[in-house]
Amino acid sequence: MRIACLLLAGTCLPLAAWAEAARPPETADAVLIREDVAWPRILHDQLGLPAWLDLAVEQRTRFEWLDEGFRPGESNSQVQYPQRTRLRIGIDAPAGFRFLAELQDSRTWGDDGPTDYTGGEIDKLSFAQLFASWTQREWLGTQLRLDLHAGRMSLDFGSRRLIARNLFRNTTNAFDGVHVSLGEGALWRMRAFWVLPVQLDPAYFQDEGEGQQRLWGAAFEDKRLAWLNYDVYYFGLHDRIVNGSTLGRSYETFGARALRAPKLEQWDYELEGMGQFGQRTIKRSGVPTHLDQKAFAGHAELGYTWAVPWSPRLVGQFDYASGTANPTGNDSETFDPL
Repeated sequence: MRIACLLLAGTCLPLAAWAEAARPPETADAVLIREDVAWPRILHDQLGLPAWLDLAVEQRTRFEWLDEGFRPGESNSQVQYPQRTRLRIGIDAPAGFRFLAELQDSRTWGDDGPTDYTGGEIDKLSFAQLFASWTQREWLGTQLRLDLHAGRMSLDFGSRRLIARNLFRNTTNAFDGVHVSLGEGALWRMRAFWVLPVQLDPAYFQDEGEGQQRLWGAAFEDKRLAWLNYDVYYFGLHDRIVNGSTLGRSYETFGARALRAPKLEQWDYELEGMGQFGQRTIKRSGVPTHLDQKAFAGHAELGYTWAVPWSPRLVGQFDYASGTANPTGNDSETFDPL
């Protein structure tokens, strides 16, 4: 029997105390992450701050209870209280320049030691994002919008199955590097990036990009047809066995996705296929062994939304990922989610 109880709590201030203030037209990271994730602006409104200054606070406390642990060495019954607090400050400067600093503190309370499930829960006060950007909304006199980002940032791509800003997890992935986006409004855009994934450290302000691990890629997104939105993308990942690690990867991942977004009284769908090729290096008896990586993954879903109270949606989903048939052979067929 496994029981999990969640209690989400967010900071709140009296609604009557809200001041009339012009809000920033968009968040400084709207181009980087999923745009339907809204930041609470209660503090910004209450202080009556100008539109060029973005200020937001978010706090989430969750209660988790796991009964009869199923992993080796776990306690039989475990309780913890993960807390995640974020403070973000954004500044819109002249000539299209923008700056964003996002501090995040992630920790947990109530756990009884190393046998409890605290992995990925603790990352004391660090910068989740710290970047500068430059935006040209009519680049070279055209209808194209150009965005450049440099620094530490979060990234969402496509379905968020491979590269994403964590929503449920108490800690958050971050990347140090550069990102560029070019597109025409909400119709289409092209993106490219080169980053070092940030290694999370429980100590204060110790998160840093890991030099031997590099991630890069490009994507094209098209939304001109309501019944056929599609993405095509390529991601490269390279790291090597160093400092006692047991896994090295050099992967090229290709993918494509087609979808129709859910709407009232309408069928919707999503189809995505991914292929991954390259080399996987593991240690066998202490000796690095190179394996040929050839793996595949896919997703399919079909749904319908009714125009009644609460807008219920019925959906069927199917997911597939290949695995390695012979773990002692020279081929690796286990799909890596990056």
